[in-house]
Amino acid sequence: MILFLYSGLSSITILDGGFGYSAEKNIPALVETDVSDTEQIFSIKAKGDFGIIRNVEVSPSGNPPAIEFTLESENYPQIIPNMEYNPLTFGDYFIITDSNVRSGHALTGITTSLGGLSNYPESKVGTSIGFIDGIYSVENITTSLGISTVTCYFLPAVGIVLDSINVTVGINTLGFYGRYSFGVVYDYQNRARENPKSFTINKDNGIIGINSGPIVYRTRSII
Repeated sequence: MILFLYSGLSSITILDGGFGYSAEKNIPALVETDVSDTEQIFSIKAKGDFGIIRNVEVSPSGNPPAIEFTLESENYPQIIPNMEYNPLTFGDYFIITDSNVRSGHALTGITTSLGGLSNYPESKVGTSIGFIDGIYSVENITTSLGISTVTCYFLPAVGIVLDSINVTVGINTLGFYGRYSFGVVYDYQNRARENPKSFTINKDNGIIGINSGPIVYRTRSII
């Protein structure tokens, strides 16, 4: 398995184009192709799951306030043949995509495993902008037969009265609020002794920021 980290360029601003250029016209610029940082990992274990979100609720008066998701695994209501069901557990990270739920302000998730409110911003997990697409950390979970109720904490927004925090559901088709997925890679054989590299993500731009994080490629067949 190989981890890749791609660094990209989102925009260019030219302050002084030099002699012969007009400030009213776009100035062409040559940009080097994206570069990647890679690391190969041997003998790993992995688990994960994915499915849909059936409900979203907010508890704004807590310290810190919490958002609660009801998640329906792809394994529900029956187990997929030859597939082991691995529900989320405390401390796992997961992502939400394709949501139709808006929050009253940018929703910044935090985790108690990194100190919670008392250690912000080091405890930041990610910020969802507009819709709730983004990355979250599991603080509490109950699971039964492929249905999980997951509680995640978020940072109170400056100038926002906690009791006014709310989520607004958009086109709620048959109880569909969005999609979730997670994957965990663990028990590495060689990282500790071979100077492992650091792979970071942009935590401030919803699901888009996750695109700056590592991408995993399998180099050999499972069988």
